[in-house]
Amino acid sequence: MSKSKVDNQFYSVEVGDSTFTVLKRYQNLKPIGSGAQGIVCAAY
Repeated sequence: MSKSKVDNQFYSVEVGDSTFTVLKRYQNLKPIGSGAQGIVCAAY
């Protein structure tokens, strides 16, 4: 798969102080928890 095809499948979103790069099928990210190891988000 070419790099441009892969790049078109992802987008970046900021949740709190963190920036996530996720597949476009994951929309409406919202934080559901955080701790010493990182942050947990829900997406639908």
